[in-house]
Amino acid sequence: MDQQPAVRPTAITVAGIVLMVTGVLAALLGLVMMLAGTLLTGIGRDAGLTGSFAAFPAVVGTFIAVVGGIFLVFGVLEVFSGIYLLPGRGWARIMAIILSVLGGLVSLGGVLDARAGNGGVVIPLSFLAAYAFVIWAVWVHGRWFAGADKPTG
Repeated sequence: MDQQPAVRPTAITVAGIVLMVTGVLAALLGLVMMLAGTLLTGIGRDAGLTGSFAAFPAVVGTFIAVVGGIFLVFGVLEVFSGIYLLPGRGWARIMAIILSVLGGLVSLGGVLDARAGNGGVVIPLSFLAAYAFVIWAVWVHGRWFAGADKPTG
């Protein structure tokens, strides 16, 4: 008795694609931040600052580079989660929820930023909506990941 494989819900397909896109954007932002931090550290060495400000560019540059590295790792994890969400891996579902909650919290910080006037809230709000959709999609279609809708034979 050949059964047709369970069809992947469209919302899961879209959620996987959304995770891959947001992951690539986060990774690119991380790379840019790492480059900027490294450049700032190098500029600080060559600026000839003395006294209490001598180490300031290096400290700030290192901080920016480390935050960029965190964004890069976060983005790569989002891409892998999106890729493995498509075939229905349970661990990818859990990772998608965790990463989307974390990404949503960071995006919420951008939405609530009082200095983001004049349309500066659009990008963080878009990311917040994307993460909210991913959480909704993988939560609602949890039975598909558990195999309840997939044939066992």
